[in-house]
Amino acid sequence: MLHVLMLLWLCLMLVLPGGTAHAAFELEGLASDSTAYVKLLRAKAPPQSTPAQREAAVKQARAVLAQKDSAKTISACESAVAIGVNTPTVWMMLSEAWTAAPKLNRERALQSAYLAYDAATNPEDKVVALSRLATVLDELFDRPDQALKAVTEI
Repeated sequence: MLHVLMLLWLCLMLVLPGGTAHAAFELEGLASDSTAYVKLLRAKAPPQSTPAQREAAVKQARAVLAQKDSAKTISACESAVAIGVNTPTVWMMLSEAWTAAPKLNRERALQSAYLAYDAATNPEDKVVALSRLATVLDELFDRPDQALKAVTEI
């Protein structure tokens, strides 16, 4: 049912003028929990990384993702974040990896999806991240009301 609502809402937003304006998506405690996750990862980081190191880390994370090994993908994405990578793509890969992991960590999947939303600078990335948030909230947390809130932000 949620998927139908999401699709309907997305269609409406694409058709209606001014459909891209929206307020920031918020759930109580999610921003602070997500920030704590980032701080935990960055506490392990070397003092400063170069753009080349960050680019190499993202490339490595993408290569590991192609191997369909969630544990290695989590490790590679977290290593990229630790050295300063903050892109919606890496956060989305991390959210999906946490969902596919043998030991599902739904909190990390949700926090990573939120961080993808927070890092998004263009409407397309925000829509993808909000859709992921809605899916995680609905399927992993059984919170359709909060999932619908994410969908209405699209």
